[in-house]
Amino acid sequence: TYQTVSGQPLAGELDLGPSTDKLELGAPYGGNIDGRVVQGSNVYYLNSSVAVTANTTYFVAYQIQYLSTGDIINMYVDPTPGASNPTLTATKTLPATAPLAISNAIDMYGAGAASVATFDEIRLATTYASVSPPVPPVPTTPTSLTVVPGTNSVALSWSESASPAAFDIQRS
Repeated sequence: TYQTVSGQPLAGELDLGPSTDKLELGAPYGGNIDGRVVQGSNVYYLNSSVAVTANTTYFVAYQIQYLSTGDIINMYVDPTPGASNPTLTATKTLPATAPLAISNAIDMYGAGAASVATFDEIRLATTYASVSPPVPPVPTTPTSLTVVPGTNSVALSWSESASPAAFDIQRS
């Protein structure tokens, strides 16, 4: 979730790698959800056309392919959870001479003391399905519901349905 000042999104990103050789994910460069690879004095941008809207939560997934012909970074903004082939938002192929460093360092970065971006969950996985599992189907509404009042109790019964195995019943 990004915050803004005077209509401009404030920086907030997830950095992978040391400060001199890192991948910056989610940084709102130019007001869009973007990314950037910093390798010493070389900078490579992963640009999207998805504008950052204040106080909006985004689901952003990245795929990194480490290849001898040039590493590929794919970005997916708000993909459908569980989709077998999500729609690509942006991609960047690095030159073969500029491979991404493999690192065990993760840093959440903000441009100042103000609350600039929040991350409610970070997942690392080897497959998209592991990062974004399918959303379970909405259960069917019970049919033939009957209510029998008792002393300090209420008995409920209904016809069985194919899903789910149980219901949570709440009192209002």
